[in-house]
Amino acid sequence: TVHKQAEDEFLEELIPATGGPMGGTTVDKAFESFLETIGGKGILKTFKSSFMEDYLSLFTEFEAKKRDGGTDIKIRVTVPLELENLIKKSRKKNIGKTLEDSEYKGVVTYKTKKLIFEPSVFKSFFKEAEEGVIKCVDDTLKNDCCADLSNIIMVGGFSESKLIQKSLRDKFQKHKITFLIPDEPGLAVLKGAVYFGHLPNAISRRVSRYTYGVQICRKFVPGKDPESRKITLGGVDRCMGVLHPIIRRGDR
Repeated sequence: TVHKQAEDEFLEELIPATGGPMGGTTVDKAFESFLETIGGKGILKTFKSSFMEDYLSLFTEFEAKKRDGGTDIKIRVTVPLELENLIKKSRKKNIGKTLEDSEYKGVVTYKTKKLIFEPSVFKSFFKEAEEGVIKCVDDTLKNDCCADLSNIIMVGGFSESKLIQKSLRDKFQKHKITFLIPDEPGLAVLKGAVYFGHLPNAISRRVSRYTYGVQICRKFVPGKDPESRKITLGGVDRCMGVLHPIIRRGDR
């Protein structure tokens, strides 16, 4: 979303919210794919249904690593005992041996109940999300209204990721944009919602994300309108189910 300060000192929306599946859950899916590669297809489904508490514990720890990871240090993630047993049962060998016999030999190891990731492997979990976020920001900056954009405020839990912060700063360094990150980006969304509830006019102008209108029956245009929509009212051929726009997408 792109905003600017209006003359009334409130915010004016220039570009409505955009985006897609490029947040922290994309990184989670990459990690899940890694676990299924070493443990076997469907192992996480079994682990989740049988040991929900351990499943949540694993991904809670991974969530913390997502925020601090992505630097040039090795990342350690504790493997719950029940997941270790499921992998042994599925692969007929322990996790260490499974990793040695996989594509992750030398870059992911298993010691003292922990998976140890080389920085390059852990960064690969972010690849899809990182590319998606960069493309989204790049596409937004190509709009004429962003020619003098000077600040980007990063909020939401994924904004805490050191890797995403560094990638954005490096990519858009030439634009001389300042990236502003609150102390608690995830909590900033909640606080913003509460603030907006008390001050609903904080954003005084918005851009319509959709086209709104009413259904009408205008005069039928032969060769243009489908015959299936043709009806006769008062001796006049009309086309039913035509949208008459009141507000169009992009209108302010």
